[in-house]
Amino acid sequence: GNGGSNSGGNGGGDNTGGSSVSSGSGSMLAPMRRVLLALSHAFPDVGYTQGMNFIAGWCLLVLKGDEVRAYWLMSALLDDVLAGYFSPGLNALRNDLDLLDADFCRAAPAAHLRLADMGCLVKFFCPRWLLCVMVGTAPTAVALRVWDIILVDSDRRPRDVLR
Repeated sequence: GNGGSNSGGNGGGDNTGGSSVSSGSGSMLAPMRRVLLALSHAFPDVGYTQGMNFIAGWCLLVLKGDEVRAYWLMSALLDDVLAGYFSPGLNALRNDLDLLDADFCRAAPAAHLRLADMGCLVKFFCPRWLLCVMVGTAPTAVALRVWDIILVDSDRRPRDVLR
């Protein structure tokens, strides 16, 4: 399975939640495994953590299967944008979820209260959004825009963009 379907409103029906990573030239599973293996050696304190495959697959797709560039992009993401997200305890992710919850409460207090009354807290439904940097959770056009903001358009530190 793909962990859930994606019924986004991007108009083209394209989504990033497919169950396999492939391109017109064939399967990208072997290249993705190689990139993830290299990353697990480069980041031994992290190794491989669920969710990294979405990002590695996305990098390979966007970079047209270039494993070296995908590795370096993933490495930069793990060092800066997602620093601490995949480390034991997920402390950076937990911190960012708390910040996102506080921002949501300030921006839409009535909606925040309503969701909280139903037991639906940000920390329950947003981790995958952040762990996968919107890959597999948003329509492709939205995920691409988020990545553009993080990697290209921002003159701020990448993690500050989401705040």
